[in-house]
Amino acid sequence: MTIGLYSIYLAGPIEKTTDGGRGIRQEIHTSGIMQEMLRKYLCIINDPCDFKVNAKYKSFAETRKHETDWCNIVRNIVITDLQAVENSDAIIAIINPCLSFGTVAEISLALHKGIPVFAYVQGVDLNEMHPWVSACITKTAYSIEELTQNIEEFCQSQLPHQK
Repeated sequence: MTIGLYSIYLAGPIEKTTDGGRGIRQEIHTSGIMQEMLRKYLCIINDPCDFKVNAKYKSFAETRKHETDWCNIVRNIVITDLQAVENSDAIIAIINPCLSFGTVAEISLALHKGIPVFAYVQGVDLNEMHPWVSACITKTAYSIEELTQNIEEFCQSQLPHQK
């Protein structure tokens, strides 16, 4: 079987969550079924939580105390994250009650660029969200197994057809 190398951007709330967005991200990063599929198709997950945009402050809350630095740091985060979206083959979007403006911006850019968005929905009804959110989503999953299947189907669809 031919395999590919795919870059998948992980979009989702960070700042407004109680754990900095790490809990659900950890589930995606450590799920056995997800890891097996990622290895099979040589997928790399680009998680903005791992991006090193600023080493001066330990947290968003600490950075906010320094207004000039805060604006420059956030500007750099926006640029870095949107460039990562543009350079991705697909997006995993965590859609939950903490849905952030950044996530909406990222999936909107993905829609505009023709990059598929695979939503991992937890604790919300998509029908009650702004229609732009639903319009940006290529496929929806409510479990890690469903999400993994959706990403695997995408990877398979990108492989050259064998005769």
